[in-house]
Amino acid sequence: MYRGLGLCTFLELTTPGPAFYGVGGARISSQDGCTIKLEPSGKLTCMTGVTEQGQGTDAMIAQVVATVVGVPVVEDCGRIINPKLVDEQLRGAIVQGIGAALWEHCVYDEYGQLLTGSMMDYLVPMAAETPPIIVGHVETPTAFAEGGFKGAGEAGTAGAPGAVLNAVNDALAPFGARVAVQPITPEVVLRALGKL
Repeated sequence: MYRGLGLCTFLELTTPGPAFYGVGGARISSQDGCTIKLEPSGKLTCMTGVTEQGQGTDAMIAQVVATVVGVPVVEDCGRIINPKLVDEQLRGAIVQGIGAALWEHCVYDEYGQLLTGSMMDYLVPMAAETPPIIVGHVETPTAFAEGGFKGAGEAGTAGAPGAVLNAVNDALAPFGARVAVQPITPEVVLRALGKL
C-alpha cells in the first residue's frame, strides 16, 4: 500500500444464511456490497450496501476490509543486511503486540497460583488471528555503530498495542466509552460500555 496513490476496490460477499430468515422460509437476497476508499491522508472510508436483514453484515465486511487492507508497517533499522529476516522479525513483533493488546494475560487465583501457566490457558495469536502485515523499510544508517546498523522489531511490540487500543477507543467513542487497560477482552469492553 502506497500512501498518496489511493485505493478503490469493490468487495462482494455472499452468504447462504439469510435464505432461512424470511417468513415461511422465503428466500432473501444476500448480496452485500462494500466500496472502500483510501485517501492520500490515510483515511479509509468503507461504504456498505446491505440487502439482507442486518445479520452482522457490517462486522463481517469490516473483517474482510481489514484482511484486504492489512497492517502496513515501516521501521528504520539502519542498514539492512537480510531484508527477509527483518521482514519476519517485524511481523513477529506486530503479532506479539497484537497478542499483548487482545489476549495475553497472566491470571492468578486468590492464593497467588498462576492459572494461565500453559498454552491451553494463556492465549496468544495464531495464524488465523493474524492480519496480513505489509512491511516497508527506511534505511538511515546510524553514525554510532559500525556498519550503520540499528535494532529491528522493537517498534512492533510497542506500536501495535497502542494502535489496537486506539482503534477500539475510536469504535467506542460514539457510545461515550473508553478503554485504558490491556488485554482488551470482551469483558473489558462491556465494562467500559456499562453493560457489566
